[in-house]
Amino acid sequence: MRNKHKTIQKAKSTGLLKSGAVVMLLSLIILALYFIVKFPKDDTEYQGAKNVASQPGAMSKSERPAWEKYTNNEYGIVFEIPKLLLEKEAKNDNYLFFIRFEENKFSREKGVALGISETNIKEEITKVKKDLEEQDGELVKENEINLGEVTGVRLDFKPKETESGEERSIVFFERFGKIYSISTVPGQIDRVVESIKFF
Repeated sequence: MRNKHKTIQKAKSTGLLKSGAVVMLLSLIILALYFIVKFPKDDTEYQGAKNVASQPGAMSKSERPAWEKYTNNEYGIVFEIPKLLLEKEAKNDNYLFFIRFEENKFSREKGVALGISETNIKEEITKVKKDLEEQDGELVKENEINLGEVTGVRLDFKPKETESGEERSIVFFERFGKIYSISTVPGQIDRVVESIKFF
């Protein structure tokens, strides 16, 4: 009697295992069919999006480029710059302090430079205009800008020949007896200016 009971239980267990295996197999088949129907390999829109996303420097529409704060405690200024730029502090006889944030293979945005001098704003603007004209830059726009209570000047340059360089925008602010000049491309200058804080 006991042997018969054990045999029946074993048969039931084996039957349950087989049923479970069949249900699991069917579930996997249904799941595989779902992915084949939902994400076909020849979906050109999907493939196009995938190809664009894989290009260096490409980003989705909803993605805002990652920027970070740069703070200079010695000269009391904070502003945002694109992430992953290479920071290079340089000695420059025309400036008390000069730093460049340069592009590299990891960066997705353009470089930024900050120069701080002890001249007056008119002299600084005249000097920069002369320097850029000597480097085949052409001044296309000059206007006054406001940053809260601080007034500054913005210059926009483009290369005389398109192969010789890229467009640059430079803003100048006079603060604490110093001239702060920040340079980058026109597409980034507004975001940089909006983020500037003096302390």
